[in-house]
Amino acid sequence: MFRNLLQKSNSKDEKVKQLEAMGFDKESAKIALEMTNFNLEEATHHLLSNQEALSSHSAAASSSQARSTANNRPNRSAAIMRAGEAAANRANNSSAKFGSNQIQKKSSAATTRTTSTASRTPATSTNTFTSSSLASTSTQTVSKIHPKVKMPTKMKDKSKEEQILRCSKRLAPYPHAVDTLLQAFTFVKNYPQNSKYRKINTQTLGYQKVLEGKPGVVDLIHAMNFQKRGTEYILKESDLDLALLFLGISALENIRSSREYLTEKRNTQFKRDIKRIMEGSNLNANVDQDAELLKRSAFLQKVPTEPDDGSGALLQLYLGSANRSSVHDEDPTKNMLLKQTKDMNINETETVEKISRRFDGDDTLQNIVDWIGAHGSCIPEKLLNREWSLVDLNKYPLEEIDVETCLGDTLQRVGCWPSGRLELRPSTLEWRDEKVKSAA
Repeated sequence: MFRNLLQKSNSKDEKVKQLEAMGFDKESAKIALEMTNFNLEEATHHLLSNQEALSSHSAAASSSQARSTANNRPNRSAAIMRAGEAAANRANNSSAKFGSNQIQKKSSAATTRTTSTASRTPATSTNTFTSSSLASTSTQTVSKIHPKVKMPTKMKDKSKEEQILRCSKRLAPYPHAVDTLLQAFTFVKNYPQNSKYRKINTQTLGYQKVLEGKPGVVDLIHAMNFQKRGTEYILKESDLDLALLFLGISALENIRSSREYLTEKRNTQFKRDIKRIMEGSNLNANVDQDAELLKRSAFLQKVPTEPDDGSGALLQLYLGSANRSSVHDEDPTKNMLLKQTKDMNINETETVEKISRRFDGDDTLQNIVDWIGAHGSCIPEKLLNREWSLVDLNKYPLEEIDVETCLGDTLQRVGCWPSGRLELRPSTLEWRDEKVKSAA
């Protein structure tokens, strides 16, 4: 069948060529052959007898085709624009399903195809279909796909007042950063004419240790109208806004009374105290090191004789914590991490000292407190007034041991038999306040 079609096509071309050889033009020959069902003799007769009519018919057909082509141009341009918008829509739909990497590939491919197609259209359609129209279409498509989703406003687009308040709250767990910025802003307020106080050098050791990397620091500095110039943040005298300055100082002062700030402040002080105790000093400045040694010896004399290896209960005490999770934390994952961190001592920024000793089963919590006092004479007093507390790491959830009421309890009753793992840490605010209320 294909061979017959091919032969038929070839015969048509040959007949057209024969008519062209007779002196007729190609278009007239084709028209005559179509009118006579490709009969060469009848086509020749028609061409000879109706030469004028065929010429007018050919001209009309050519003009009609030209008008059709001209009319199709705007339609083709509109179709190209619709195809480009459809490509952008498909790219945005892909973004919600397959991730950002595929979005970029599909959208770039769609844009390439649209651009190459539009380049073959007239200049008017090319100018109409621009990247701005794609961007607006993309935004509209996202709003259609997720009509209820609203993108949060960027921090830099918020009001100065809101920026200051939000950044101050983010700094609450970093008391050193809060105190440093509060001091810096206070100097600017008191000495606005002094350019020295209107500069913050990011290369100083103090900035790198206290402020660098803390969330909210840079945003807060920018909110106070400081501008980055090389390695410094500079506040021009013309940009000094006393209202913003007072608001920033007030916000930081309020943060100093927040729970997060106070808790971390006490933890920081606790680390310093433990370090001094491990160095053999007393927290009381009036007590010298020799007097501290005598006090520790007095506590050690009260401790019962240690049982032999293989007998009694092994008690381990951690002086300081490598993880500051709340003792009331209900997350078992955090508590598991807490124990692993203490055993491995992987936190290099904090000093965690572990001491251990064996006790008999009938020894009491008082004996443990005396043993702890032999390592720091001020510790027992802090345990009794609940400034510090002992936490049983083998219990879940973690909770403080009431040292004052349990001094006479045996290790078995306290929960430290046949072994015990205790930790010395600063008391939670609730635990400390409970002692204050009971005393009142």
